[in-house]
Amino acid sequence: MSQSPPDASWASLKDLVTSIDYYREVLNPGTPHEAVRFEFDVDARTQTVLLRRQAAMTNLGGDWVIVEAPFAEIHQVDLAEILAQVEKFPCGAVGRLDTMITLRNSLDLKAPMEDADFVVELIKTMREIANLSDAFEGHFTGTDRF
Repeated sequence: MSQSPPDASWASLKDLVTSIDYYREVLNPGTPHEAVRFEFDVDARTQTVLLRRQAAMTNLGGDWVIVEAPFAEIHQVDLAEILAQVEKFPCGAVGRLDTMITLRNSLDLKAPMEDADFVVELIKTMREIANLSDAFEGHFTGTDRF
């Protein structure tokens, strides 16, 4: 008799994503600021994407994973213009990570990790955020820093 798949957790998510081709490293391991870094190829450029755990959001059902990609330093850009551009796209929200502006999305970590749909949705979300952040980085900064 097969067991039902365990609920997703940050630890099982990390185990799963380290096998993805774009995986690079775990940042700040074992700390509340732990993140998993990926690097996507976008045309002739690259884009860093981070996965971070947002813990214990009781009103939203528990733990979530944030998928985000930095594209500019806060002091480099006009936030009003960024907000005007972000509203044109169906995915992503603007976030802040230290001194960087990010585009982000999130997924509920209650989904079964072994569920192929969860894995497909995670990779699709990561790719969408990478592509959009790279386009924003090029447009707003003219660089390929992230």
